[in-house]
Amino acid sequence: MDWRRILNALPPDKRSAINLPAALQRFRSEGGGATDQTGFEAWLAERYPAFFDAQRTLAAAPPGTDPARSNEVEISTVWPARFAASPSASTGDARTLFDDARTRISERLRAHLPTPSAPPDKPDFPYVLLGIAGKGGMGTVHIAKDAELLRRVALKELSAEADVAASARTRFLREAQITAQLDHPNIVPVYALELAPGGTPAYTMKLVEGKNFQTWLSEMRDLYSSGGQPDEAHSLVVRIEHFLKVCDAISYAHDKGVIHRDLKPANLMLGRHNEVYVMDWGLCRASQQADEDADRSFVISSADVSGGASDTQAGDVVGTPKYMSPEQAQGKNLQLDARSDQCALGLILYELVTLNPPYDGRTAYEVLVNAAAAKRRPVVHAFQRRPAIPRELVAVIERATAAQPDDRYASVAAFAADLRNYLRGNAVLARPDTQWQRAQRAVARHRQSVLSGILGLIALGGVAIGALLWQQQRALEAQKLHEESLLRLRDAVAAVSDNVQTRMIEIEGAMQNLADSVAQIDSLGRPSDTRFYWQREFLDAQGAPPDLAANARLGGRISLNWPVWTLPVGMNENDALPTIRKLTALQGFRRDIYHRIAVAIRNGTSDIYAADVDDRGDDAQDNPLSAIEIGLADGIASRYPGWDGLPADYDPRLQPWYGIVQNGRAPIWGDAYHSELTRQAELPLSVPLYDVDNHFRGVVAALLDPDLMVHSLLDVPRLKDAIDVLLVDAKGRVLASLHHVLGADEAESSHRPRLPLPELDQLQQRRGTGVIETEFRGQRVVLAFDTVAPMGWRVVSITDAASLAQASTPTPAR
Repeated sequence: MDWRRILNALPPDKRSAINLPAALQRFRSEGGGATDQTGFEAWLAERYPAFFDAQRTLAAAPPGTDPARSNEVEISTVWPARFAASPSASTGDARTLFDDARTRISERLRAHLPTPSAPPDKPDFPYVLLGIAGKGGMGTVHIAKDAELLRRVALKELSAEADVAASARTRFLREAQITAQLDHPNIVPVYALELAPGGTPAYTMKLVEGKNFQTWLSEMRDLYSSGGQPDEAHSLVVRIEHFLKVCDAISYAHDKGVIHRDLKPANLMLGRHNEVYVMDWGLCRASQQADEDADRSFVISSADVSGGASDTQAGDVVGTPKYMSPEQAQGKNLQLDARSDQCALGLILYELVTLNPPYDGRTAYEVLVNAAAAKRRPVVHAFQRRPAIPRELVAVIERATAAQPDDRYASVAAFAADLRNYLRGNAVLARPDTQWQRAQRAVARHRQSVLSGILGLIALGGVAIGALLWQQQRALEAQKLHEESLLRLRDAVAAVSDNVQTRMIEIEGAMQNLADSVAQIDSLGRPSDTRFYWQREFLDAQGAPPDLAANARLGGRISLNWPVWTLPVGMNENDALPTIRKLTALQGFRRDIYHRIAVAIRNGTSDIYAADVDDRGDDAQDNPLSAIEIGLADGIASRYPGWDGLPADYDPRLQPWYGIVQNGRAPIWGDAYHSELTRQAELPLSVPLYDVDNHFRGVVAALLDPDLMVHSLLDVPRLKDAIDVLLVDAKGRVLASLHHVLGADEAESSHRPRLPLPELDQLQQRRGTGVIETEFRGQRVVLAFDTVAPMGWRVVSITDAASLAQASTPTPAR
């Protein structure tokens, strides 16, 4: 009998359950003869029916075929016969399929068996549970000791609650089978299927001692938060190298026809010796296998996404919201393929590089909505603006996480290859080199040859050109110092531009969330009993909000606790009550957004929802966000903070911030204007409202004060020597100025001066960053500028050229 061939024909769970040497020893201890092969085969067939079935399968196989050989993983939804007797096994499980065959085999072979003697004492479950390594919704991972091999292992046990569902048992078996067949250095090895003492299925695997990537990321954030810098074990290069091991494992799984579907830092382990393992294949799926009920039962529905954004969700939406591809977040499970895993890997790489979560959102639902809409945050570091993240690395991340699967890399292997190109200093596929960059790389690769050539030319010149070379060297040094000064100035302006862009995108996201909430509650919400105040009540000493207080900026009184509600001329209060009663549920949410935006701009944080920022400041006096307005198409309006200066006939539809939407869908930044109502400069961000039937319902707007914004965004130490730092809109008008060097005589209106620099006007249509020299008021100046996308604004610094040149003069040798 070809024992090895029969064993190789068994599925992994059945093969791991049969230990032939141990089985032979036990047969002999029960009275079997040492040379009684027929008796041993009969004894083995009774205790291991799967072995007997494999023997018959191989005997019946056509010539030239071998069931043990296959390039792709095998999937069996039928549990091994030894699990059929589990007290929690559902009807129709392995018992039904195997009992008849087992009975026939036993009766036919019983005559060949000697009367067994009592077996020696031996535990049925050869593991001692030492502790719990982790616990999830589907089961528990124990730290256990193998009593036979005297080693520690990880034992994953299906929870009793999950074991009730046949689909959960099928998913658990599928996870063990697939993981066991993925033989790769970076995929955790599976040892055997077991039956836990409580009767629930379990399997053992290698115990990885170390930490997961989620803990590793927390260590990096703590290093930066404490003012330190990452050590070698947390450096960017090491992060990428460990991440590439994950890519190698997933690429191997894809070659085997398996997609993971739940890639996240918590499922990636970093061992004590820097070994990396991909864990938890519970949501994996073989390419030849369609989604079955196992993906839709014993899990929460997507309509109840109430857990954390880093927790695994399943049901109509399978996976972890924080690291989902757009198609996965949209519940398109049948369309998921290797490119969805690639997107999840790209989002993990995003977090490893920036230390920011890839999607905004305080709840799993908010994260899921942003993931489905492909609203990934910009690739900006959470703690440091300079040096900026290399553009090649940004391009790799953006391609791997592209909204459309066809726009991503052809495979995870191609993704990893491009990332390795970046580490080696080569051009990346996601951002091909220009001719000049190719030349620079060639010089860098052959630096010794280039240097030798230059030295040879110098030797040919000899002493006769020594003086000329010295003069040229001095000129080159001066030019180099001058260029370095310009580059430092450009980088400083680019850092300010990045900061402005990040703040604006954060505000856009917060206002979009508010607009979505207003639209949903207006269409589907229920009336609330929350207290609210009409415009007339703000003017009534007895009925006004209790916190109403004088405000120097507006010249009236405001309430930081209550918005003010107004009606258009001719509308009755009773007619408006159903709508207002529903929208009052958002009063606290609007107040929270107002305060968080103020704190984010004042502190320069990259996350308006960060919990550990300094929230000191006076929202009533120094908040760059003047107000949040809600204006509905029927004329109902609400302004926060509540203000007693609104007239009785106030109509939001007549305000500049309402009209700029013009049937649009996305948030729109309008031109700054001087409000006739507040007598203040206002920079509007307007978001259109559409109900569930896609009908226009109004506008939500944030009104910002440009003069207060500038001190938080443009006043940075690296530009302390600048004559002025300006924020200029797409039309060349100055939105904000740090030192107000432009006077009213240079204004195209009495409120927004225009930058009188023709050279900058010529560059206004060209996005990007740069430095130019020009004349400004009879003085030679250097302009450094950078574009603030997507608004089309520019940050411009004006620096005296003479002082910059003086700083660039080389020091004479002594």
